[in-house]
Amino acid sequence: TPDDIPVQDQGGKSEGIAATPILFTPSTGYTGKWYKIGAATRPQDIYHDPGFSNHPKREPSVSDYLSYYKWVAMLETAKAIRPDLSDATAAYAHFLVGEGESRNFSYERYVANDKSGQLTLKNAVLEAQWWAIELWRDNRRPSSFSFTGPSIPCGSDDDAVPAQVKRAFPYPTTENWQKTIGAHHIWLSGLVTVDSRRADKPKFNMQFTLHAEDQYNFNPDQNDIATGIRDEENGNFVTVSLAHGYRHKSNFQRSYSWEGLDLGVERSEFGISITGRRPVASRR
Repeated sequence: TPDDIPVQDQGGKSEGIAATPILFTPSTGYTGKWYKIGAATRPQDIYHDPGFSNHPKREPSVSDYLSYYKWVAMLETAKAIRPDLSDATAAYAHFLVGEGESRNFSYERYVANDKSGQLTLKNAVLEAQWWAIELWRDNRRPSSFSFTGPSIPCGSDDDAVPAQVKRAFPYPTTENWQKTIGAHHIWLSGLVTVDSRRADKPKFNMQFTLHAEDQYNFNPDQNDIATGIRDEENGNFVTVSLAHGYRHKSNFQRSYSWEGLDLGVERSEFGISITGRRPVASRR
């Protein structure tokens, strides 16, 4: 089982030592939101900042074209000498030439290569498991059911987001992922099957999906975290229609199994990993 997946403590069975339950409060314990039984449904409260898209449009000037091609050359240089920024350069290239079409990115790679991604996954799994158990108990213990949940801001600096949620779902730590997605939203869904022939130790299997999305863009009055370059340099390309912000999305899927009502999984299986960057006041 990868280090980022919470493992259920089985205790010292042969020595008769009791297991230590994982103590966890889901994001909904601080936000007042909830999960429900039903098909995966994108939450309606996901908000993406507009960046420069709502600024007055104008025709590009000669200096705009010169600046654009300077950034194209910088992109090609970064691709050649900064392989550690491969996700970021691919995302930026799409900003320059993608005409605003949505793009899929790999949350799999974010989880594998960024400590914040690993912590986000760990807490997302625990949250989905916590709610799977609650929904099962609260709905007459069905043998199978689907669930869907609310939006969870990751890396937000919005004062309205509780501090506990910010710690559990933090901003990316690596430059690559700060530039690729920065702050973003996730939401969780799943299909749960339960074998409850042993009433004291039901067996759960959860087909889990983490849905991630962000609006890739640049924001007024913000700077790149690593270089300090002002966002206006790239945001200006949007106002003259030389580049376009776009929706960035990913689905991350796994299958988890466990016994009983304590949190943590006994078995993790790789599911289909489909390839999906930030909410208000997001930054790169």
